[in-house]
This record gives sequence, C-alpha cells and structure tokens, in this order.
Amino acid sequence: MNDTPGAPRPALFIVLSVHVSLHLLPVVERQSCVLKGQTFRLDCSGNGFYDYLRNREGEIVGLRLSFFRQHNLQDYFEGLDYVHQDDRRLRVEVYFSSIEFSMGDDQAFGDDAIWVSKEGVYALQVGTDSLNDFEYRSLLRWTDREWATSGR
Repeated sequence: MNDTPGAPRPALFIVLSVHVSLHLLPVVERQSCVLKGQTFRLDCSGNGFYDYLRNREGEIVGLRLSFFRQHNLQDYFEGLDYVHQDDRRLRVEVYFSSIEFSMGDDQAFGDDAIWVSKEGVYALQVGTDSLNDFEYRSLLRWTDREWATSGR
C-alpha cells in the first residue's frame, strides 16, 4: 500500500473467473497487464460509473458498476454466482464474498476499464482514490496480497 501523503492509490482489478479475485496494481497506462500469470489486454474504458458497496459497518464488500450503454458481458456474468446483474438498468454488482446488505453512493467515473485475457477471462478496473483510509484498509482484506503491488 502506498502511504505517501498525496500519492495516488493503486487501481483495483477484479478478476471475474470461477472465483472472484482482487488485485491492487499501479494505474496501468498501457494496453496490457499481467494478473496471476495471465496477460490481459484493455478491452474498453470509460464504461459507466461505479459505487463501492459497504456493509453496515462501512467496510467494502463489493462493487456496483452502472454502464452508460449496452455492453456485451451479460452472458459472461450469468455464470458467476458472486455477480448480480440488473439488465434493465444496465447495472452489475460484484460481491467479494457472500451477497449481503450493501449500500453505496460514490458514483465515481472516468477511471474504470474492462480487461480481457486471451483465455476469455474478464477483469474490471476501478480507482481507489475516493476511499477513505478505513474503507481502503477494509478493501485490502479481499486483495490477493501475493500479487498486489504498492505505489505507482
């Protein structure tokens, strides 16, 4: 974790495979990145706005992404038991463990992206700069620390 005052926090990458996995990496400025040994290429960015989902204690437990326009991931999301999607509202919720009560009202946008590996696995990228220190620390418990990198 980058604790330098004023320094940007790393981006959160959510790999959407059989099991959800979270990774913190410096903001990626190129067209590809490696997560858990898989190379992902940038598929698209600026897809909508997102809210971090919180439990009653204010801890981060998931992410809601509301797309600006129709996307082609509905079928992909359908087979993932930790994802809830609302096709009518073009919204998807990704829960880091079991689906539980959640609230979110961040409506951050502009730093999201969708990545895809050659094996057809998708990953979502969102920023973490809007989180306060408590929320950021609660997010760290879900991340794969072996693959997390700190700083930029």
